[in-house]
Amino acid sequence: MTRYESDCVSCGLPCLGTACPHYRVLVMTCDRCGEETDTLYYGRSGDELCADCALNELEKVEVE
Repeated sequence: MTRYESDCVSCGLPCLGTACPHYRVLVMTCDRCGEETDTLYYGRSGDELCADCALNELEKVEVE
């Protein structure tokens, strides 16, 4: 899941609103495990997954 949230650091200066880099920060969270991550992948289920959960969703090819 991707969402934006405030990451205000209470710097003590007058609020710059959207000009402040902490005003609106992108947060990416895996739909399966709930961990925050820097990269998300669309799984076959349609969920947004972290690398570990995306890899677990795939089937391993067994070669005889």
